[in-house]
Amino acid sequence: MRKQSILVSALVLLTACISQATVIDNPGFEYDGIINDIKTTPPSFWTVNTNEFYMGGWVTSNWSSEGSYSLVLSSYPYATFSQGDYISVSQAFDLTGITDIIFDVRLDTTYNDPFDPDQRQAKVLLNGDTYWASTGTSPDIRGEYFDESIDVSALSGVYNLELRLESQVDGYTYINYLAYWDNLRAVPEPATILLLGLGAVISRKKR
Repeated sequence: MRKQSILVSALVLLTACISQATVIDNPGFEYDGIINDIKTTPPSFWTVNTNEFYMGGWVTSNWSSEGSYSLVLSSYPYATFSQGDYISVSQAFDLTGITDIIFDVRLDTTYNDPFDPDQRQAKVLLNGDTYWASTGTSPDIRGEYFDESIDVSALSGVYNLELRLESQVDGYTYINYLAYWDNLRAVPEPATILLLGLGAVISRKKR
């Protein structure tokens, strides 16, 4: 009984640590409902970053892949931009024990204009390095992209997870580029899942 008690306590502690590591806070932007301007009211647990007045964002119910809401990052129309101008949201996230980050994204524009990846790109960054970008050979990559995946199995510790819309060129545009983000998920290592399952079984037997 004493050995079982020690094992249960160790598994409970491990479970608590793993659970903390695998949580992306407000991953589907559901916590706040509709937000009209994230520059003035950031989504819960996310920090808004931008270096350009003519970029912004909001939380909308017009599209979602899970739940009722999603985040929109926007490059405004009828404005001049420099290469590297961006709008993003970010949060600190512990990648220990995580193999993949999975997410859904929709790329769109207003008035049926093309979303040209040579003009704008949606990106996912970790500590400032790009791990995913909406590149492509087509001059129009509008569409919904589900279960996009980033392999983070070689990473460990706390990283700054950033969702970004970024200008790739200098110049004027009349197009309103939109990147919708939703349903972020962190996938734990198989061994982590096994330990969590074992902990649940032992706890059930103890009761």
